[in-house]
Amino acid sequence: SSENIVAELSNLLSRQIPEKKNHQTPKQSPAEKKDTFLNRVFPSKRRTADLVNVEEVILVFPRRFAVLKQLPLPSDVEEEIRRMVDLQLTQHVPYPREEVIFNVAVLGKEPGGYSKVLTTFVHRDKVQYFLQMLNDAGLQVHQCVVSSLGVLHWFLHRERKSASSPQLVCLINLDYAGCEICFCKNRQLLFSRNIPLGNKDLKTAGTEILIEQIGVTI
Repeated sequence: SSENIVAELSNLLSRQIPEKKNHQTPKQSPAEKKDTFLNRVFPSKRRTADLVNVEEVILVFPRRFAVLKQLPLPSDVEEEIRRMVDLQLTQHVPYPREEVIFNVAVLGKEPGGYSKVLTTFVHRDKVQYFLQMLNDAGLQVHQCVVSSLGVLHWFLHRERKSASSPQLVCLINLDYAGCEICFCKNRQLLFSRNIPLGNKDLKTAGTEILIEQIGVTI
């Protein structure tokens, strides 16, 4: 299913990618590249067989690669909002405009014609790196999302009855290398934060720091 594909890609992107060795490999056709990639990433033969004919690929970016900010902007038209964010971009991220890809999500309207907007900024090189890796394997990416949205949609899928509750929900996703804290309400992602401490740190003094940072965030 598409949810399993998203989960597998998320796991792939969280792994450390080994450096390429300087040796020549036989040229492969696009179909062979795709099969090689799927066999390497998904060791299970059953999973690989199910994914050979995959029609849609969603690239899930780890939260640590993105900058998320809530901005109040004087418009309720998405095209105008995107232009405003584009003009203000260098005020929010430490990169030149041409090195950044961004997206916006209108969370709600406020008095005076303002909108509350969640903006996501990602360095272009990060996007191109993973897109090229998947393209070399013969996989065409149809959509790119930050992992916080994956956490939200997992919650929406698991908690269908309570997912539409107007109450604020805090989701904590703890993996090997990091912790992602997501704040959601009315089926929307309001904000998220990445903490560079994960399961690998729970047996050390990092546990107390992690708990402290979760407390500060909440």
